[in-house]
Amino acid sequence: MKLRFPNIFLLLQQEGFVFRSSITQGLTALRRAREDDKGHCYSAFFNLSIGLERLLKVIMIIDHMCRNEMIPPSVRQIKSYGHEILQLFEATQEINVRHRPGQPIKLSKCEHDLFSFLDEFGTGARYYNVNELSGASQGRDPLSAWAGVLNSILDENNLLKTANSRREKAVVQASLISPDVFVVAHGLDRRPLTLEDAYATMRVHDLACKYAVYHVVRVLAELRDLTMTLSHLAGAIDRTQGKDIPTVPSMHEFLSFVDTDKRAILNKMRWQ
Repeated sequence: MKLRFPNIFLLLQQEGFVFRSSITQGLTALRRAREDDKGHCYSAFFNLSIGLERLLKVIMIIDHMCRNEMIPPSVRQIKSYGHEILQLFEATQEINVRHRPGQPIKLSKCEHDLFSFLDEFGTGARYYNVNELSGASQGRDPLSAWAGVLNSILDENNLLKTANSRREKAVVQASLISPDVFVVAHGLDRRPLTLEDAYATMRVHDLACKYAVYHVVRVLAELRDLTMTLSHLAGAIDRTQGKDIPTVPSMHEFLSFVDTDKRAILNKMRWQ
């Protein structure tokens, strides 16, 4: 027997694959993002900004369908959602209040800083390098801005003392080989690094980035629960309309990689 799923189901399913792939690749890159390999930084920024935007828009689309007899929004309506992650997140918070009263999705300060950074990157800062080359740049260098986000994460998680300890140990380690070794590299702010800087920032960024991953996953867990609620509501509406085949997939299953165990999240290196 062949089941014929509606086109809406298949398109939403494809969007699920888009945001799942983007987010998991972004988390894996973020966990490895350090000053000595800026490629992982850019990979994390690109994938997370794309994946989060697509996930938030899917939530808004399903909510619209649930309020409009399972009819999707028009192209004009979808375009009106925009591309700004924080704006999309605020709209999603309003949806959450309606469907999950008493279970608000709130961002901590460093989470707001992190999402604001991804918002800025996704809506313009991703072009910073080429714009700067042409003398047309008007925004911040995303790598320099990222350093500020990392400091916010360290501060909120009471890790500044640990970070300073890692810096002190790095200075000692660097001093043991400094007569024979030097570094030719630049930091996130494009300033040349000393051997001590290279040792220290590598360890501090590793500490901050694992907590950055944790904060992204923490928010994703809330969004997964909202997505599950909406998927179940869509299924209930389908049944009242006499439909045997669902219009909306179980979209929360695309977020099955999301964990709620903090220790497990901090220790996890690969999310794909």
